[in-house]
Amino acid sequence: MALHFLFLSNFLYTCLVFLGKDVTVFATEATYKGAVQFSDGNFITYANFVPFYNHKLNYSLSETRMVNGELDCIETCSDNSSCLSANFKTTPEANNKFVCEVLTTNKFISYKLFVPALGFNHYSFTSPCEHNPCKNGGTCFEVNHWRDFRCDCLPSTRGRTCSEGWLMVFKMVVNIVHDIQEVWSSSDSKSVNKSEIINVDGSVKYFYKSPRARLALYDNQTLVLSLVFNATDSNKTSWFSKNRLIQSPWTEDLQNQQQNFFSLVGDLTARRAFFINKVYNNSCSGDNGWLMASSGKNCSYENRPPQKKAFLYSKLNTSVNWEEHGNVGSADVLAVFIR
Repeated sequence: MALHFLFLSNFLYTCLVFLGKDVTVFATEATYKGAVQFSDGNFITYANFVPFYNHKLNYSLSETRMVNGELDCIETCSDNSSCLSANFKTTPEANNKFVCEVLTTNKFISYKLFVPALGFNHYSFTSPCEHNPCKNGGTCFEVNHWRDFRCDCLPSTRGRTCSEGWLMVFKMVVNIVHDIQEVWSSSDSKSVNKSEIINVDGSVKYFYKSPRARLALYDNQTLVLSLVFNATDSNKTSWFSKNRLIQSPWTEDLQNQQQNFFSLVGDLTARRAFFINKVYNNSCSGDNGWLMASSGKNCSYENRPPQKKAFLYSKLNTSVNWEEHGNVGSADVLAVFIR
């Protein structure tokens, strides 16, 4: 035996008497539908629905039921564990039955399919964030009394569901043991299922690499350097080249001066990748350049405190002598994005 109970989303609980027993049914913003079963086999199903009048969700995989009325449609979805929302056609068919479309998605997940539609009412039975519509590590927040959501996106993405913009395909954190050039050149994907590392802090000591661009350096989660390249018809190393550079902070001299290195592979002997350098002198004190991601410790400027950060860059709008520590910035995260 089952008892159906339907209530609006702004009610937090109600108390029922069922078969001589007091039963308290709780429904919060995170539990929009469910069931309470008793030891004698009886149970209550409940649906904390949110109505959207004169709208429908155009979901092609819906299951159509013929029902006696609007409450019957809502109860049908309430009884179906896979139902997250329903469309109800307000005009009856020739047999005085009504069309009820039972949906396994909702307007919060499939928001692009949610459209105005006279003659239909849409009912959602799930919290806006219950099935996390925010992509690429975005965080979901409910708004408008749980009738909608917003996403707080990571710096690499944008858009309503964080699905647009730059996509992180590579990340290295300072002081991990792997050689940066070897990791980039490898054909293997690494840590692609570890969503917690697709951020811009150095708290998680994994590296991340997608199978296949913008280069960015972060220090304490703050963007400190951004280089944008035209990657059209390039491969995994050739995109990082002078003739493809579109945007950089080094506007005074980078384009009109010669470099001894402008290469992702960089200086293999010194283990300096993502390397843009002007000149080597006979000693480290004369080295001059714009950017390096060092996996080696050949010179003192690659091993300086406080954290021995080896993602180094010129803070000037020109190249810098790497020994001039006041003009050399350092970062704890290097990331590559594409779009």
